[in-house]
Amino acid sequence: MVHSHMIGSENPVDMVRHIFWHLNENSKNITGVLSCESGELFLRYLREYVSQLMAPWLQEIPAVKDIPKDFLPDHISASFVNVIQYWIKCGMAQSPETMCAYFMAAVGPLLQGRQISE
Repeated sequence: MVHSHMIGSENPVDMVRHIFWHLNENSKNITGVLSCESGELFLRYLREYVSQLMAPWLQEIPAVKDIPKDFLPDHISASFVNVIQYWIKCGMAQSPETMCAYFMAAVGPLLQGRQISE
């Protein structure tokens, strides 16, 4: 698959896939940053970035019973960072598309009722 620059996409699958592509393209730098003292700081900023990036889209998610609406962006961005950490732990052997599919499958149940298309 040819990578295209579409970070402004309204499709969350495209946004997530785009971030995975950038991480893959910069895998040596990313693993270097995460293995040093700045690793936790990088992950915190990445989590905040993902939360802000997805905020407009996440606002359209219907209310989920027993879950405050402001909880979902934090939960989803934390889940995204966890998927990245898993990917790095596995040597980034999976493709960005596979990691995107893992992430969307993991958060999909929370996003029922919201149109998610690839």
